[in-house]
Amino acid sequence: MNKHFIHQTLKNNNKNRSILGKSVGFDYSSDNWYNELQNWHTLYLGLYLIDSFRISKTLAIDVGAYKGFYSSVYCRHFKEVYAFEPNPYSHSICKLNFKRQGLKNINLKKVGLWKNKDKLLFNCSHDNMLPLGVSSFIHEVESIEKATIDVITLDSLNLSPSFIKIDAEGSEEFIIEGSLATIKQYKPFLQIENDSEKTQKERDRFLNSLDYQKIDLSYFKHIVGNINLSDSYYINTSYFD
Repeated sequence: MNKHFIHQTLKNNNKNRSILGKSVGFDYSSDNWYNELQNWHTLYLGLYLIDSFRISKTLAIDVGAYKGFYSSVYCRHFKEVYAFEPNPYSHSICKLNFKRQGLKNINLKKVGLWKNKDKLLFNCSHDNMLPLGVSSFIHEVESIEKATIDVITLDSLNLSPSFIKIDAEGSEEFIIEGSLATIKQYKPFLQIENDSEKTQKERDRFLNSLDYQKIDLSYFKHIVGNINLSDSYYINTSYFD
C-alpha cells in the first residue's frame, strides 16, 4: 500500500474527526478499524480520482448522506454540496452536525431520490443508545418503525452536478433512472455503492450504454492495498477525448 496515501488518509482522518466530532467520526455501527479504513479509503480514493481526471469541483451531490460524514468532507473540496437523507433521524443528526461545523455550502434535503415523484414506505432504523443502522426503501431491515417519505427525481431539481455519490441501500438503480437527464447532460463523475454481483453487472452494462466507463481499481492496488472498497467509480468517456 502506498505509504504516502496511508499517511495522508490518516492525517485527513484525524483532522476531519477533530472537526466533525465523535458523532460523525464513523459511518459504521462498529468502531472496527478495518471498517474505518474501508470508509476513508473509499472516500479519499474518490477524491483522488476526481483530482486525477480533473473533474470540476463545482457541485457535489451526496445521495444517502447518513450522518453527514461524506458531505462534511465534500464541502471542503467542492463549491457547493447537495445532501439527501430521507431517514428523519439521520437527517436531524446531519442538520446538527452541519450547523455545529458552520458549513454554509451544504443544502440538506429531507427527501429521498427516486425514479418519479411519489410517497414511499421507508424502513427506518435507529436506536437512541446505538449508532444509526441501515435504512432502506428496498431492503427489509431491523427497523423499529416504518415511515412514509416523500421522494422526487434528481432531474426535477435542474441541478448541474460535476460529481454524484449514491449510497442508498438497494435503491441505486431507481435513483439513476430519475437522474438520467441530468447524467446525460452534465456527465458527472459517479461513485455508487456496490451491491450484488448480478446488480453490479447490470449497472455496468447500463452505464456503458451512457458512455460511462467503470474505473478498474486493480490499477490502484498500490494505493488501497487489500482494502475492499465499498463503492465503484464511473467516468464518462468524454473525459478521454
